[in-house]
Amino acid sequence: MENLMLSISGMHCATCAQKIEKVLTATKGVLSITVNFSTENAAVSYDEHVIDEKKIFKVIEKTGYKAEKNIAANQRLKERRKMKKKWLGRIIITIVLTVLVIAGERFVSFIPQFPVQLLNPVLLLLTLGVLYLGAFEVLKKSFQNIITFSISKNLLPGTGLAILSLYTTILTIAPSLAPHIHDFFYTRLYV
Repeated sequence: MENLMLSISGMHCATCAQKIEKVLTATKGVLSITVNFSTENAAVSYDEHVIDEKKIFKVIEKTGYKAEKNIAANQRLKERRKMKKKWLGRIIITIVLTVLVIAGERFVSFIPQFPVQLLNPVLLLLTLGVLYLGAFEVLKKSFQNIITFSISKNLLPGTGLAILSLYTTILTIAPSLAPHIHDFFYTRLYV
């Protein structure tokens, strides 16, 4: 299925838009069509194996109107698809890393020669991977807000995530500092 955004000229009223919708709906391969008379735009979903863009343009021209590809709207659709693919990949990798973090100790028991002292650093790296993949944009925008002294919806969660990741990193690298860091975070930051 492909989506196509069109600019249609020559329409005089809402009936013209309905006429285009009726003709294109009856065309084999067109899955859906929405024509907006006031903006002179149309959104067409079609099966690219049955019909192509040229045929859609010809059908519209036969009804007496001129259609052109709306490049800006089509570019936004492509960017949206690209972003969805990117986030889908991130979500899958994040889920896998999260499962590894949650089940980390159980997996290590199956590896007889795995050094136990490396378990926490490995789990930290996996957790930081989850944090990077899942919340990088929030952290980035939060730090931009801090630098520019501005406020947005990302400031509080981003700052919280940064403090939490710093806290867990320090405790993993230097567990002997745990009582001091624990006291600092609970007395200074929560009060």
